[in-house]
Amino acid sequence: MNDLVPQRLQLSRKRFFNLQEASLQLNGLEVVNVTRLSKWGSPYRIGPDGNRDEVVKKFKELALGHAAAVPFFPAKHPYPSLEAIRAELAGFNLGCTCPVWACSNPEEEHHFSHTFTPPSTLVCPKCGAALARVPCHADVLLEVANS
Repeated sequence: MNDLVPQRLQLSRKRFFNLQEASLQLNGLEVVNVTRLSKWGSPYRIGPDGNRDEVVKKFKELALGHAAAVPFFPAKHPYPSLEAIRAELAGFNLGCTCPVWACSNPEEEHHFSHTFTPPSTLVCPKCGAALARVPCHADVLLEVANS
């Protein structure tokens, strides 16, 4: 039995960044890319479709099959079913472009790309406020796939 807990990783555009290698170093699990252009991407966008919390909530309704069908960008096909999510994503880390940690100070816009683990101190090094996890559709997929 595998006791490893799948995690969300942030993709990086840094030279020589290897998502699979980063995932394997994190917890020994392979990673699946769930960015917007993949079949697992969210059709909801921050801004036109609401703030981050609102679009994650809308995505959860879609992933659970409770939302009305949405033409999925870019392929215009229905979002994969719960069964497909579980069959194809269970036991994998998921990679997205969303930051994992951000400053909790509402007056600041500090995001941190701590791809692997939380920062050693959960305090923003720029302003001293607490860091908080940034919600993402990949968190929803992790929850659904591994439930």
